[in-house]
Amino acid sequence: MKKKAVPKVQSKIGQYINDNPDAQLRDLLDQEELLESKQNIKFFGEFVTKSPERFWEMLEIINLRPKGNEEVIPNKYPFLVSEIIGSREDQIINYFFDQKGPEEFEFLNMLFKTIDRDYIDNTLAGYVAKILKALIEKRGLCLWKYILNPQKESQYILKDLIKLLDVHQIAEIIYNLIRLDVIREEGQEVYINQRLELLSRIIDYLQSKSYNSVIVENVSYILQNIITVTTDDDERAQFINTILSSSLKYDSIFISKSSSLVKILIIILEYIQRDIQTGQNKIFQNYSLIQNVSNYLTDLLNLDLNLTPFLTSYGVNQEPLGQFKLQLIQLYLKALKMNDPQIIPYFQHQNVCYSMMQLILKHEFNNAIQNLFVEVIELVMKNDSYVEIQEAYKAGNLMGFFTYLNQQEKYQVGTIKKQITKGFQGMANKLSFLLYEDFQDESWTAYLEKHQQIFLNENQYLLGQNPNYIANEEQVEALMQSIQLTKSSNILNQPQEMEQNQNQNQQQQQQQQQLQQQQQQQQQQQQQQLQQQQQPQQQQQQQPQQQQQQPQQQQQLILQQTPQIQEQEYVQQQIIIPLQEMKVQEPKTETIGSQDSFKISSSQKFGEIDNFIQDQEEIQNQNDQMNQFSQLEDQPRIISAKIQEVLTSNEYVNPDIADSVIFAIKKQTRSEGNSKSGELKIDPLDNRRRRQTISYSGPKPKSPKFPKRNSMDKKNQIFCPLQQIQSGNKNK
Repeated sequence: MKKKAVPKVQSKIGQYINDNPDAQLRDLLDQEELLESKQNIKFFGEFVTKSPERFWEMLEIINLRPKGNEEVIPNKYPFLVSEIIGSREDQIINYFFDQKGPEEFEFLNMLFKTIDRDYIDNTLAGYVAKILKALIEKRGLCLWKYILNPQKESQYILKDLIKLLDVHQIAEIIYNLIRLDVIREEGQEVYINQRLELLSRIIDYLQSKSYNSVIVENVSYILQNIITVTTDDDERAQFINTILSSSLKYDSIFISKSSSLVKILIIILEYIQRDIQTGQNKIFQNYSLIQNVSNYLTDLLNLDLNLTPFLTSYGVNQEPLGQFKLQLIQLYLKALKMNDPQIIPYFQHQNVCYSMMQLILKHEFNNAIQNLFVEVIELVMKNDSYVEIQEAYKAGNLMGFFTYLNQQEKYQVGTIKKQITKGFQGMANKLSFLLYEDFQDESWTAYLEKHQQIFLNENQYLLGQNPNYIANEEQVEALMQSIQLTKSSNILNQPQEMEQNQNQNQQQQQQQQQLQQQQQQQQQQQQQQLQQQQQPQQQQQQQPQQQQQQPQQQQQLILQQTPQIQEQEYVQQQIIIPLQEMKVQEPKTETIGSQDSFKISSSQKFGEIDNFIQDQEEIQNQNDQMNQFSQLEDQPRIISAKIQEVLTSNEYVNPDIADSVIFAIKKQTRSEGNSKSGELKIDPLDNRRRRQTISYSGPKPKSPKFPKRNSMDKKNQIFCPLQQIQSGNKNK
């Protein structure tokens, strides 16, 4: 029996259009279900494309400019129209380009009249941008053909767009026109020359409006995205070549102080380096702009950005460093990594290093510039290909910079109650330890000796092993052999025991096979005896004797082998039972002398716990297991006594030691599986000393005296500690 066809349920929009074929456009836009489904939008497209008048009325909703006596259109109508066209409904988008004759471009002309004005608000620009983005994605090549048409209305479209570049939505339209992300056929005209010309025009506009930060940021958005988002390598190379050969100059960066422009140069250097490494050579190495910026990098780093100070979390008004200067240092670092001879000589390396020093002193708690400075110094000073730059850094008194940073004591910062060290001292210690062999000077040697303990503490690795160091196989084997585990060595010996068990099983199987072979031989002999019944009686008498001797020999062999089999089964049981116990009670006394004791003894500050560990090691060395378990039962009492001894000791100074002791001992007792490990006395633990805020009432250290400063060369700047003190006093 065939099922009856279920009639399709028509949407409310479709039903409304069928019931009201002559309905007004605004009445249809008032329907709440209009944007609920793609089917409703399709019905709307069929409705407005039935006549040019309806389509024209729809465009007037976007382009309407209210006049004195004209009714203002509600805001929801332009929004709905932009959402419908922006959904890329084919029937509506194709209707823009399917007109023929005198009215071929009338609808596009009507649409672009929306931007034919001196000012456009962000809301209306957003509506137009959504519509044009859909047109570009669906019919981008046709739209470029319309823009290049010699008719009068088309000639001013690009000019109107560039004129409104202070609106981000208009910049989005230009970006989509230049990128032109559409499906292309082989050999099809993609208007690459016209797109590159548009790119040059917006760069010229940026150069003339470099004082307008909004225009600079919008154009930078276009440049950065067409480089990074474009998937065609050939087009990306042409875009980069156009930017490098454009009118963009150093002064636009100097005036605008835009970090986005500097970011574009960094991206271009990355693609140039990639192009050189792959051997494609698609990008012309026109470094005039980058060379110009490199030559004046020091001036850019010394610019006053006039940023508004902000209140830090520690209660100090601090002027922001700004992304502009951080991006400049990033550009310098990228150029150093490339090490291109066409760029490196244009930097004044000594002055750049000096400018970075000044920024670190001014922004002592800024981790970003400190990390960049560490990366720059480590790259240059530990690479033989930067010998000239190394000498420039040394001439800038890099050694004196480190000694100056590390000579100041703790001081009061903002609202922090406890005195702290300078924010850059961690960076200074790290670089000082890294460059301890790079300076040959008595003052440097004295500085290293003075801070030797700090360097050792800050560069000490856990268990003495550097996680970044890749050791060879011999060192790994030696390290593994050096690990000694008491009692738990049985776990390491388990593979050997398993191998022995396997060997014994193989021997048993071989013996069983021999017995089977003997039985088969016996049966064969019996058959032969039956066949030889006609032989003399002497032979018949010898046969029973042989038959009696053979079972006796077999019984003797079986009796000899059964004890071995029993022993092997007993050994297997002795191996399996401890393994099961270890899974349930893992580990008991083994970990006291192996892992936990090693963790406690690695920190030599806890001297009071060493006696307790020695007591446990003595217990482990005893062979009598019964005595061992009896002594472990007294463990909670010993632990409580040791904690009490630590808490009441006169040598106990640091309040954090008690917490560490308690944590280590509790962890140790839990790992031993002792059921009485939770019976520790809590009273002495709760009454222990706690950490308190440390206050310094003593006088602040006096500023060190330095010899008078000599005249400083204007070209190459040298770091002078006295100059820093004088500038600091002026700031105060």
